[in-house]
Amino acid sequence: MSLQELDFLRNNSTSTRNETLQFIKMVLHKGAKAIRIFLSALKISFGDTIIERLLKTANNDDGTTGKNKSDKIEYETFDEDSGLLFTGTFCLKIDKGGEEEDETQPIGNQSPLQSRKGSEEVEQQPRGIKSLSEMRRRMRNLEKELDTTPMSDFTQNLISEKKQEIDYLNQKLHRLRFETAALKYEGALAELQITVDKLQTEIQQKENATKGLGLTQRFGTCLMHLSASIDFGTTFSGYAYAYNPNNISVSKWNAGDGGLLSNISNKTPTTVLLDNDKKFIAFGFDAETAYSKLCDYGEHEEYYYFHRFKMILYDKVRTSKLTVDTKISDIRGRELKALTVFSHAIRYLKDHLLRSVKERGRSIVKQEEMLWVLTVPAMWDDTAKNFMRKAAEKLMLALEPEAASVYCQHLPVEELEGSINFSAFQPGNKYIVLDAGGGTVDLTVHELVRDRHLKELDRANGGDWGGTSVDMAFKQALAEIVTEEMMQSYCHKYPGDYLELLREFEFKKRICSKENDSDSFISLTFPLTFIEECTKRFGTDLPTLTQKSRFNNHFRWRRDRVRIDMPTFEGFFKPACDGIINHVKELFRSQKVKDVKKILMVGGFSESPLLQDAIRKAFLDCQVMVPRDSGLAILRGAVVFGYFPISIESRISPYTYGVKMNIEFDPEKHMESKKQVIDGVEYCKDIFDKHIEIEQELKLGETQVERFYVPLTSDQTNIRFIMYRSAEQNPLYVDNCEKLGNLLIVVPNDKQDRSVEVHIKFGGEELIAEARVIETGLLCDAHLDFL
Repeated sequence: MSLQELDFLRNNSTSTRNETLQFIKMVLHKGAKAIRIFLSALKISFGDTIIERLLKTANNDDGTTGKNKSDKIEYETFDEDSGLLFTGTFCLKIDKGGEEEDETQPIGNQSPLQSRKGSEEVEQQPRGIKSLSEMRRRMRNLEKELDTTPMSDFTQNLISEKKQEIDYLNQKLHRLRFETAALKYEGALAELQITVDKLQTEIQQKENATKGLGLTQRFGTCLMHLSASIDFGTTFSGYAYAYNPNNISVSKWNAGDGGLLSNISNKTPTTVLLDNDKKFIAFGFDAETAYSKLCDYGEHEEYYYFHRFKMILYDKVRTSKLTVDTKISDIRGRELKALTVFSHAIRYLKDHLLRSVKERGRSIVKQEEMLWVLTVPAMWDDTAKNFMRKAAEKLMLALEPEAASVYCQHLPVEELEGSINFSAFQPGNKYIVLDAGGGTVDLTVHELVRDRHLKELDRANGGDWGGTSVDMAFKQALAEIVTEEMMQSYCHKYPGDYLELLREFEFKKRICSKENDSDSFISLTFPLTFIEECTKRFGTDLPTLTQKSRFNNHFRWRRDRVRIDMPTFEGFFKPACDGIINHVKELFRSQKVKDVKKILMVGGFSESPLLQDAIRKAFLDCQVMVPRDSGLAILRGAVVFGYFPISIESRISPYTYGVKMNIEFDPEKHMESKKQVIDGVEYCKDIFDKHIEIEQELKLGETQVERFYVPLTSDQTNIRFIMYRSAEQNPLYVDNCEKLGNLLIVVPNDKQDRSVEVHIKFGGEELIAEARVIETGLLCDAHLDFL
């Protein structure tokens, strides 16, 4: 906006300012679409009179004296696309001295048409202009007027001037794209932009909240609304649901024979059984039982049996690229696409939930009245999250620590062990969420901003120190006694017995506690096939093999049973506990976390008394809180998250994100090897165009940075960028960056030159991309694909 226009707004009359205010209120009231129209109208004016056309009113009146007479023609038109009513007054000025004039000021920069000497400037005053499409419409209307107006001298003059105006508008259309890209927001326009940005963020937040509101706010009082969550864990999985967030129902599973685990469990093993045609057979305890029977009859070789396969995503991301074609191995080494296995598991849990609701006599709501929430670790990267979204179509993702954090905020003090009083979760409180699951441990730092609204203080991180790392330590101990080769061979030859051994160890792992004195022991029963295989392979028995290892006097055998002394059994927990403690200590070295004095432990592994004791001893000055049934805190919290999906207000970016592009070559900045000549122009290739910076705070729905891109041809309808991420703050080239995926943008095919404005922002649990055509303001379909 030019200084002259700013002065005009400052000095304008009270009535004009009031009308201006009413116009702005009307536009803002229309919501996000009208805001885009209004901003487009502002943007297409490059320092000239379009702002006046939006805000000014005609300053001529019927009381004109002298030989000149003003004649006002009022008009109005309704724009169905935008829902806006355009009204104004077109003033004709007639000179009684014999010459009739009609002076109109065209849109944009000063027209070559000038007011004649001695004449007042007369303007058409629309209350809104809809970017290029409105300008084209106005041109067509002007052309129609030429065909319908009676041919008087006055009309001929008017036609001549209108033709000049049309020519000018044509020139303006060609310049508009470049003028818009160069537009600088100043003064009042900058303030208005800030106001509108805030309003857009508020609208986005309210729209997100509407997706999870209860029945009275979203569906009315006559319909029911169901929020359902699925906790897809490394070792165990389950679901929960609620028609009311204060009354959450949790899944119940029959554990089978009940010999080792109780007959009823809130979670079932994450196991999938498929036949040779890759058709689903069973999941969880049912899959374990069915596969054991197949093994007993020697029919298991015709089936696929997958267990604890969630960790494969974490391992694949660390060691290689995760894609939709990534394959995983079953217990015998047979491979299938990971997406197929995950989809079978999630689909089964959804179907089981719906059957459970029906069996309890509750009516099944329509799919559009249900909100499904799938929990994922916070430390997972964008690729793993994108994979889970493809495996679980139409499910909302919730980060596990955030779901647990939301749930624990409103727990009674008696259900939160370690909490001193009701002030454990008050606005302003900061705490570390230690989410210890079966496979991984997530560490996240939260600040409670207000009720159910959190702010992430440091980027989520963690490692593979979950409950399965205790199993790994136990299997490594056995491998020291009978060799790694024998363990691998036994697993493939007797998979049913091998799984039964791990299942018994899982049960004993859960009951191990510091309350046991050092003279006590843990007893395990080994399958007879394990003992027979050792004798056959080594020509001696297990007690003799044990005596030759470092576990002599720590493992005491009696036929098929072994007694492990308590210090040795506790030692299986040491790698996991040490890994977690060292990482928490590293976290406390951060300036962002130095004043945090609370640790909230959630997840199945957090139920272990040994882990709880280790954390409390390592951090004596911290308040360590553990909710009752901490293994279900994430599951229940995800249901609450479904009702209040905007609980997280900001996160910290774990990487620097950008796209690969070419820019004009600068010999002072760019390497000669990066120079590329296209159509005679020198470009620098492989440039990292940064959108988001590492450690940057990403607020919900807030645009981080805007970038402008132009299709190479006028008929191009798809723009594709390769997206990269880096641990560096400001990478120049993409050479040492990790390729993350693609940013795909679909643009309208209107055969016109188009500039596309692209921005990436934090939309909840994932990054989202948005794009629009600058010239028209139309939104484009923008999609981030990390697989």
